[in-house]
Formats: sequence, C-alpha cells, structure tokens
Amino acid sequence: RATRWVYVEILKDKSATAAGGFLKRLIDKAPFTINKLLTD
Repeated sequence: RATRWVYVEILKDKSATAAGGFLKRLIDKAPFTINKLLTD
C-alpha cells in the first residue's frame, strides 16, 4: 500500500484547479497504476 517513489511539484496556489492539475500530472508520470489515493 506504500511506495518509496516520490513525485514533487512546487505550486504557487492551493486552488482546486492546481490540485487537479497536479493529480493529472502525477498519474501521467507514475511508473505504476494508481488505484487509490489516501490523504490525511
């Protein structure tokens, strides 16, 4: 359920649009399939 692979971006705002764009880029770059995303 965890991996040591890390993807980092530094964004200027915390908007929903920025978050959605981040997730799309994360999914495109990940070397594996993301089935679930858990947040705290």
